[in-house]
Amino acid sequence: MTVWTIPDGITEITRGYVIDNMPEGTTEIEIPDGVKSIGDAAFNGHTNLQSVVIPESVECIGAWAFRGCTSLKSVVIPGRVKSIGDQAFSICTGLQSVVIPEGVKSIGDSAFCECTSLKSVTIPGSVKEIENRVFLNCINLQLVVIPEGVESIGHGAFCGCTRLKSVVIPEGVESIGHSVFVGCKSLKSITIPEGIQSIAAQTFRGCKSLESVVIPGNVQIIGHSVFSECIALNLIVLPDVLVDNRSQYGITANQTVIRYGDFIEWKRDHGLVGKSYSDQAILFLYQLQNIESFKPSWNEVLKQCPEVGVEDMLYFSARTDLHHQLTTVVSIYREEVKIGDNLIKDEIMSYLNIADLPEYESSEVNILTSQSLFSRLCSEVQSLKAPGFFGVVALTIAAGVGYMQRHSGDKYSP
Repeated sequence: MTVWTIPDGITEITRGYVIDNMPEGTTEIEIPDGVKSIGDAAFNGHTNLQSVVIPESVECIGAWAFRGCTSLKSVVIPGRVKSIGDQAFSICTGLQSVVIPEGVKSIGDSAFCECTSLKSVTIPGSVKEIENRVFLNCINLQLVVIPEGVESIGHGAFCGCTRLKSVVIPEGVESIGHSVFVGCKSLKSITIPEGIQSIAAQTFRGCKSLESVVIPGNVQIIGHSVFSECIALNLIVLPDVLVDNRSQYGITANQTVIRYGDFIEWKRDHGLVGKSYSDQAILFLYQLQNIESFKPSWNEVLKQCPEVGVEDMLYFSARTDLHHQLTTVVSIYREEVKIGDNLIKDEIMSYLNIADLPEYESSEVNILTSQSLFSRLCSEVQSLKAPGFFGVVALTIAAGVGYMQRHSGDKYSP
């Protein structure tokens, strides 16, 4: 480790100062309290730099300040920083975590672009606009929290974030730029608030895992090819006035489109208005009730609708094969194990989790048909005959042990 301690009295770190004074091969930098800004390109391209301590006195991090510092693993941005410049941390391919504090008002264009090891980031509520390409090609980014207060999301902001699975866009956001989620092939759910006015072109192009989406009735403009190459997308709710333009948005003939007005009426007729169910859960229930070709496994039903109560699950699954299975299992839990409805679903979920271990993802046991986990669940509950919560716990443990024993020699194959 080569540590460079910048002396007291420096108020701005410029590119020239670093070139003239930084020892060759420096891996760690200690910046003294009193420095107010880190200038443009100050540490650009210093690939040996692994750690930097930024003091509380710093208020501005300039453009390209740490660009290409490929060995930098983490950074804590202090609370007085008001702005992070364009590409300030772009191509920091080793950066795994970053803390952006409340008080930061602007995060520049491409600020964390191609930080390919970055897994999660929380954007503070003080940020009003997520600039263009901020997290472009952050291929390991799985979690991003967009806070209340953000008003717009710039072009390509999350483009190429191939492991991003879900995004909640908060109330207050009015516009989404073009190509924001292009190529986010793991994105399964997106929540779009009522206040959105426009969604630009190609926003969700290539989101190959996205299954359903609600575009609120207030949206007035949708750009071309928004849903192109969304091969898993089977249900889209569109504003009434935009339904006739569906082909322009990349929606194919075999994808179901519902008018927003009809969707709201259906929610009202089925007692779903006011319930704290996500759009994805409500769309899942809609398909369960109305689309004959929609035949999800138990895993899908319970995992897609974690907040949905047992009674609603029974009601909306009435036309499906799994309704009888669910009715039977719920009856067993009520009559044999004797636990309340508020615990039944949690206990079924804990049992199902046994089949969701990564090494068993390819196994047929992960699809709950009448002859798989459903049958074992029924037989093991009936044989247990243990009352109360502890009996269910014992069932879960016994099922888990039995499952592991039966599959101890199995290996995962993609």
